Amino acid sequence: NDKDNFLEADVRTWGGVMAAWASSGRTDAPERIQQLMKRLEEMKQAQDLVGEFATSTYNQLLSAYSNQHTVQAAQLAEDLFHWMEGQSDEKLHPNSDSCLSVVLAWSHAGKPERSEQFLRRVYDREKR
Repeated sequence: NDKDNFLEADVRTWGGVMAAWASSGRTDAPERIQQLMKRLEEMKQAQDLVGEFATSTYNQLLSAYSNQHTVQAAQLAEDLFHWMEGQSDEKLHPNSDSCLSVVLAWSHAGKPERSEQFLRRVYDREKR
């Protein structure tokens, strides 16, 4: 019956939990999101999860990094962005929100010049 499907685990619903962690500003937020992503991957392997990871899933982690206000977190955000670019699955490629999170991560880390350098590199690559 419909009630049985009400609590069906899906990536989109868990994305809301990731968004809550991302916006919390807590220092453990990126780690908690990574733990959730690992759990979801395990659920997917056990066929207990509906849906697939997408750009929006990774954008939650990027957002958490940008809210850390540290150079280390900004570098992790940029590294994740580049990892996303290299994925063969286009559903995982970064989008403008991904880019903005990296720009903000560098800005929040007190490195506006890195924000500009990152954006220029991405823009120049996209023009080719």
